[in-house]
Amino acid sequence: VEDIKIAPSNQLIAFGAHMGVSPVEVMKVNEQGSELQKFKIINIGFTSSLCHLDWDVSSSALIANSVNELVFVNVPSGSVMKATSCGNIDWHTWSCALGYSVKGLLPEFSSSVIVTSICRSHSRKLVASGDNMSSVKLYKYPCLVPNAPFKSYIGPVSYTHLRAHETREDLVCRLLLEKK
Repeated sequence: VEDIKIAPSNQLIAFGAHMGVSPVEVMKVNEQGSELQKFKIINIGFTSSLCHLDWDVSSSALIANSVNELVFVNVPSGSVMKATSCGNIDWHTWSCALGYSVKGLLPEFSSSVIVTSICRSHSRKLVASGDNMSSVKLYKYPCLVPNAPFKSYIGPVSYTHLRAHETREDLVCRLLLEKK
């Protein structure tokens, strides 16, 4: 399993694997939170491996990205939605490395830097990215302009996956690290 996310309603869990064109699976959680049952298997049509998933605030839509694809999914129907119809969706979390609101994070014309993880703060004021060059970068959110200004931190690792949560004063990043 490459990514797993619990819906804001706490009634659904979505997950996908890093195995080529694997589908996204959605499971229902019982009221006690003690059992899962299959709800939907959604073929999102990726031509490469899934990297990230995020829920909308109503727990009815998912956004998923692969290395170079971004797909929006209507969960109740199991259908892929056109990107042009998704501009007003309010996303509960944002970890997808692709998308309009984070387009300024991706380095222009770089074949060596690959953004591997993104995490937007719950206040929607900050977004952090991790890359394959051991960098963790902090930006203002939304990050729309190319080469947006950022603060950079270098770690003693070769690859970063980051998750974050926000306190009143800070965006706290938890890194899952691979040693060099």
